[in-house]
Amino acid sequence: MKRLAFLAMMISLAVPAWAASVTVTGAFARATPPGAEIGVVYMTLESDTGDTLTGASTPAAASAMMHKTSMAGMVMSMDEMDKIDLPASQKVALQPDQLHIMLQGLKHPLVRGTTIPLHLTFAKAPAQDINVPVGSIGASGPGE
Repeated sequence: MKRLAFLAMMISLAVPAWAASVTVTGAFARATPPGAEIGVVYMTLESDTGDTLTGASTPAAASAMMHKTSMAGMVMSMDEMDKIDLPASQKVALQPDQLHIMLQGLKHPLVRGTTIPLHLTFAKAPAQDINVPVGSIGASGPGE
């Protein structure tokens, strides 16, 4: 009986980590001109239980960092973020002039019509590997 109670307790502790999931939709990157060293990726993230995006990486660039763009008067600035919170059942948009993933040290230009691999890590949910389609230089959404 003690073994059964212990097993039930262990399963109940494991369920939250197992149940955590994040849905990634609408991912896209903007094409870059030859010689550009910086690119950008956008997407929408939604966590059913609440989670945190803790990192991103890609073989297409030396680094991938989470940034937030903000305006103070007439001055636009970008701040690096350690994480992006994903409240339960709320869509969090990474979009132009707001939250985004900045790719620094591009190893080659991002060419419209191609894809780049992106690895996303979360505090609770399993990591995800996605293929991000590259749109036009001024794309404001997927498929542009």
